[in-house]
Amino acid sequence: MRRLLASVAAALSIGTSAAQDAVSPELEPRFSGSAEVGIADKYIYHGYVLENQGAIIQPEFEVLARFYSGEGILTKASLRLYVFSSFQTHESRDEQADAMIRSWYEVQVEMGIVLELAKHFTFSASYVRFESPNHAFIAVNAAEFILSIDDSDWLGAYALHPHISWFRPFPGGWESSDEGSYFEFGIEPERSFGKGDRPVTVSFPIAVGVGQKRFYLGEHFGFFSGGVSVSVPLVFIPSSWGEWNLGLSGTYYRLGHNVADASNDGRRNESMFALTLGTEF
Repeated sequence: MRRLLASVAAALSIGTSAAQDAVSPELEPRFSGSAEVGIADKYIYHGYVLENQGAIIQPEFEVLARFYSGEGILTKASLRLYVFSSFQTHESRDEQADAMIRSWYEVQVEMGIVLELAKHFTFSASYVRFESPNHAFIAVNAAEFILSIDDSDWLGAYALHPHISWFRPFPGGWESSDEGSYFEFGIEPERSFGKGDRPVTVSFPIAVGVGQKRFYLGEHFGFFSGGVSVSVPLVFIPSSWGEWNLGLSGTYYRLGHNVADASNDGRRNESMFALTLGTEF
């Protein structure tokens, strides 16, 4: 009997030790991120055409602080901070303020967590805050959840890189956000050309946005978009300064009836072009 109890205790001890080793977190944070500035001819968000005059300058910054690495189902866990701004050279506001404030349409801040699951699935959960320094809209709060899949190992050159997202504004924000949610389904197949670690990349982002209840003023269909994006590495910049890329993209939008009436004078066909300069670190 004593031998049996000793054997069971030893097995439990070994099993507990192995489980602890398997999920032992990597406590030291490791930071990574990206920074980018884009110049676009329009600002379209969730299908709504928010600005379509003049040049629109949009800097953004993202940093990830990884606090866990493992070999189980959860392979990585990181804290995330994302900041986005939109400046419009066409001043549509008449407030008595300096030129920077009059052109500063939006500040968007996202804070949350990013989980990498089984090395192929990435899930993020974020709190999102929208502010308008030039008072184009009142402040908005929302929650956003995104699941993306890296299917490169399964489909190779034909990988689709699909994603699905759920965006839920809190009550009291935009006029159309008192009820309902926004859902997006998208893919972005891509091909790389050139040798080395910094090839030219061509991608084809495709997305469909749908709304629940009154997110699109009672209509479910918000928009369909499809486009092409080309990213060229700036190899003349030393790698110690980060991996810099120059991007050019063009996107076609087919808007729903309510979205077009509310934000684009009823025009359902729209396009957007953007030039971007960005780096990863």
